[in-house]
Amino acid sequence: MSRYHVIQVTDLHLSPERAYNYASWKACLGHINDVKPDFVAVTGDLVLDDPDHASDHSFVHGELSRIEVPWAALPGNHDIGDTGPRPYMDQWITDERRQRFLSLYGTDWWARDLGAWRLLGLNAQLMGSSLAAEDEQLAWLESQVADAQDRPLALFLHKPLFIDHPAEAGDPVWCVLQESRRATLQVLRRGNLKLVACGHAHHYRTLNFDGIAMVWAPSTAQIINNEVAPFQGLHEPGIVHYRFDGNKVEYGLVKPSGLVASDLTDIVEAHGTMRQAPLLPLEQVLA
Repeated sequence: MSRYHVIQVTDLHLSPERAYNYASWKACLGHINDVKPDFVAVTGDLVLDDPDHASDHSFVHGELSRIEVPWAALPGNHDIGDTGPRPYMDQWITDERRQRFLSLYGTDWWARDLGAWRLLGLNAQLMGSSLAAEDEQLAWLESQVADAQDRPLALFLHKPLFIDHPAEAGDPVWCVLQESRRATLQVLRRGNLKLVACGHAHHYRTLNFDGIAMVWAPSTAQIINNEVAPFQGLHEPGIVHYRFDGNKVEYGLVKPSGLVASDLTDIVEAHGTMRQAPLLPLEQVLA
């Protein structure tokens, strides 16, 4: 078998107390278990809003455990905090927040081989964090790239590496900090990098740079239309299907049956953040 099927889901933003995004996640989960891909990459922002809301973490891990095929998760800024200079709600990435994620998922970087391909998952939140794990992750990446030799590489992470060009300064709200991006790309370019797949921006966007496909997956549900983004893309929920065949990869946006856009623009404008939104218990959504 040389053709492999991977599904990327990202930016689930789930909570059993404020279950605004659950209906679409349920649709995505059903689709995954019906289609049965070879692997599912979950690229961050798993919890609704607050990295310190422990019950949200436990709930999401339980939901992901319902996936019936191999899967692995990566953290986003809402899961473990962010780097500077303007982290959301002043919640910086810390060892404590990272350890909470590790206690559930075991790792925040990973590798999977599918046929000729090596899939690499990185914790984008470590990049520019100055935590000891930042250097550990980069050293691990160096070893993976060296071991892969000429295998085509697919990178999964939460934040985009850049908006339009790797040399840009970039806005750390939207992409990886420039110095960390440079170090990461320097390592990846020693290998046969073919694909970079991310989330974070809640837009579906594709571009190509130096023969590398860049795919931004949208949220499985959540849309907030008052955010001013420095890019153009399709602002609709969905998941991304990838087909790896030999040295080639095809990809496209898919909207599972039952998927609905969870437009939270008015709620965020009224309450400031989703963690302050009115309660919407999961039992009410399921009723």
